[in-house]
Amino acid sequence: MIAFHGLLDDVAAYRKEDVFFTNQTTPNRKSVNTCLRNGGTYTLPGIPPTKDLLTIGPDLIYQYFGNLLNMEYYLDCNMPHGLDSGCTGTPCTYKTEFGTGLTSRDAVVRYIVQRSATYFQAVINDIAASLNDSKFVNCENYRSGCSTTDNNAGCTNNDSCP
Repeated sequence: MIAFHGLLDDVAAYRKEDVFFTNQTTPNRKSVNTCLRNGGTYTLPGIPPTKDLLTIGPDLIYQYFGNLLNMEYYLDCNMPHGLDSGCTGTPCTYKTEFGTGLTSRDAVVRYIVQRSATYFQAVINDIAASLNDSKFVNCENYRSGCSTTDNNAGCTNNDSCP
């Protein structure tokens, strides 16, 4: 698995999020009548749940399953849902660049494609499990080819956003 995610994403949480299929302000979330094909009402058995579903993002997948699956995870501390459309200010500051210092959306998309291609090359060559670094927080991955050495030169924080 390879994941690129933004810490500030308000659409899909990078860690976890409780999901409610019915209106959260309704005191009794026991019944729901939205999104049903027959237009009827579905009633949950038993007492009303505190949540209908728990979604987990790449951060928890990495935390809980990182030792069980091959995973490379990139977290940008300034990124909302999706990449910035352009840079601002003088000099140009591009916020969602995964620690690369790149100054355009196209350059960051190219970086994501290159990192994905390198990762899948490691998977195909059966060396993905031996990659030393697999989580990059605002930190550029310099790994290339079939190298499995640590390539996060200059990273001071490879665990969480400051």
